[in-house]
Amino acid sequence: MRPIPAVDVTHEAAPPDLAGLLSVLEGCNNPGVTRDALLVRVPDIPAELRRPQHLRLIEAALDPLRDCDRWARHELPDHSLVITWRGPALMETRAVLAGLDALFADLPNAPHELLALPRDVARLAKVIAASVPEAQVEPRARRPALTAAELTRLEAVLAQADVTVLMRRRPVCQLTSATAGRLAWDRQGVNVMDLATSLAPKADIHADPWLFRRLTNSVDRRLLAAISQPYELRNRSPFSLALNLASVLEPEFLRFDAALPPALRGRVTIDLLPDAIIADPITFTFVRDFLKAREYNIGLHDLPGDSLAAFPPSAIGADILYLLDPPPDLQISPDLAPQLVLCGITDITQVTWGLARGVTHFEGPAIRPDPAARRLNLHRSGSEKKAALL
Repeated sequence: MRPIPAVDVTHEAAPPDLAGLLSVLEGCNNPGVTRDALLVRVPDIPAELRRPQHLRLIEAALDPLRDCDRWARHELPDHSLVITWRGPALMETRAVLAGLDALFADLPNAPHELLALPRDVARLAKVIAASVPEAQVEPRARRPALTAAELTRLEAVLAQADVTVLMRRRPVCQLTSATAGRLAWDRQGVNVMDLATSLAPKADIHADPWLFRRLTNSVDRRLLAAISQPYELRNRSPFSLALNLASVLEPEFLRFDAALPPALRGRVTIDLLPDAIIADPITFTFVRDFLKAREYNIGLHDLPGDSLAAFPPSAIGADILYLLDPPPDLQISPDLAPQLVLCGITDITQVTWGLARGVTHFEGPAIRPDPAARRLNLHRSGSEKKAALL
């Protein structure tokens, strides 16, 4: 996923509300992390409608969102308001939009806007940057790198932790049209950034590549140990696991492999980073052949759309390519299309684009299957979402 645009305000220098919002935006830079947001540009409201009694009416109109999952209220330095939450919350959003539309019915341009993160992160980052007085703007401060001592402490905590609570499950859906399809499998993995935020909030876990790789290997081992339990694998539907190359060679993976029920053999995908092929092609070849011999599928995740030509599945032995942000003019051959999963879908037009090129598998916040009925439920976002709600 593309990094969020930099906002030149440090967390330490920012007011608490702004620092919290910056953290939300950073979190949405991680795969699978999405938020809805409502922006109310208070400076765009005429002064005669910004008196205390009017501001209280605005706050009251926002109240229905307070019960939403991960609700948070952020006030920007120019007094604009940003409410963030984790959806879906269609009834609450409808009520709030109706209230705000009534309040601002006489204005030529509505000062409120519904956003979907990470799709609209760039838009929101610009609003944040414009709201900060020049006197508060500072060079972005770098957090200190994770140290070996901190890593040792993290590993000690991990040894006793239940990492399954940090697992992200992202459904991959097979579509026959923009409105019909079924759940194909779940992508699963631990969100390392959530872990780092909880256990080492002041450290930059990416600063030292070697320590970061060791940390993610430790997380992989704990995840494999957790899901190797019989009750975890019993009655499971097909799924994929995001792992490091080295993690496949650990004893924990062998125990997971031994515990895999026969019904799942050939229906589990191991997702590896494309960087692994470039950084260590010999190990990748060994791991690929080992996994193939054990009847696993091979997936490459977080593959930028403009890099597709560099990773032909037939040459590298991959079964699935998870594609991010394909350019609009990308040409997809009929032979390649069945092996692609378009990821990060936030708008139904992206589904239409993929279907027109023969792609049938999609993943993203706009595609949420009903886990009970195992059927597809497509959600609109942004302006389309607002139109659908009203």
